[in-house]
Amino acid sequence: MTKSFRSERVFHDSRGWFVAMRPSDARIVRDLPVPGRHLVRDHGIVVGPFVERSDLDTWFVNYVGRYGVTRMQDLRAA
Repeated sequence: MTKSFRSERVFHDSRGWFVAMRPSDARIVRDLPVPGRHLVRDHGIVVGPFVERSDLDTWFVNYVGRYGVTRMQDLRAA
């Protein structure tokens, strides 16, 4: 499994860097201690803010490394 994510899921605002997670990740993300995890109507489940983009990338690589094998697949193509 490639430890990367679609770049259109990453966005930045005045608070920092965020990543919009897949809907199927809701169960896992809900129980993790992640920075500022919250729901945003347009983006679904969002994790952030991360101060630096590299912090977000590191968190996501670790997330997929830990949960990649057991991650449920979305019913629609992501």
